[in-house]
Amino acid sequence: AGSSHNWNPLFMRSDAVGEAMAERYGLEKREILDTEGGASLAVRLAQGETHLIAQTKDWLSSSGISVEALARLAAGDNKTGHSKAAVERSATLLLVKNIDGKVKQRELTDLFGKYGQVANVLLAPGNALALVEFVEVGEAKRAFRAVAYSKLHGVPLFLEWAPVGLLDTAAGASS
Repeated sequence: AGSSHNWNPLFMRSDAVGEAMAERYGLEKREILDTEGGASLAVRLAQGETHLIAQTKDWLSSSGISVEALARLAAGDNKTGHSKAAVERSATLLLVKNIDGKVKQRELTDLFGKYGQVANVLLAPGNALALVEFVEVGEAKRAFRAVAYSKLHGVPLFLEWAPVGLLDTAAGASS
């Protein structure tokens, strides 16, 4: 949990894509993942992931979250555009990835709230990612150490410190 590795901010597990697609179309997940149909399962999942990523980017923008900061994070670039320099990270804002499709915002609030005062929890559509903002730096660090790679709904949560400038606190607080 202490490494400088960053997960692709918009990575989605294929089962999460299947769950989100099933919910969107009012189907059972097994119907989405049925290999007996005419279309390729890989193609259906890729199309579903493409739709979810577009939906997530729209949500990010409308929630006051910088899509550009996430792109810099994925590329390993800092604000100057030099890819060899480390991306400056927040001390209170966590980026949560690999979230099971059934997880609700309240569950994340309760989970992280065990470690301190949570200022804000934002959960993207399809549970592509979540942002958890703490009031105090020490509480954020304690939560990071305790929650990184712990399982929620049987799925390990991937955490990293969000890049500085990711969240417009005025826009995010109103969401």
